[in-house]
Amino acid sequence: MKHGKKLSPSKLHAVMIYLKPVDADRLTRFAKNNNASKSQIAREGIEMRMDLNPNQFNAGFNEGLNAVIEVINKDPLFGFRFPSGQTGSAYVINLFQHLFRKIDE
Repeated sequence: MKHGKKLSPSKLHAVMIYLKPVDADRLTRFAKNNNASKSQIAREGIEMRMDLNPNQFNAGFNEGLNAVIEVINKDPLFGFRFPSGQTGSAYVINLFQHLFRKIDE
């Protein structure tokens, strides 16, 4: 975390964000536990997301989906077959395919 010199309000631009109540509570606790303002935590998170190479973020996201698919393929409960011949695992995996993110070459 970059909890350094405080920024003066004149050097900042106000932005409103909406959080689910559970996330707002988590943000409050996280900021308090890290001796930082909620705004500082939000700024750092936004900076990290914008500074990260989109390919790195998308590759990590896709790795997570592939890990889920691996678990599904190994679970014998998904080995059943529909009358069409398609396995349960293939059916569930097809539901995930649209979630994969494009990685630019």
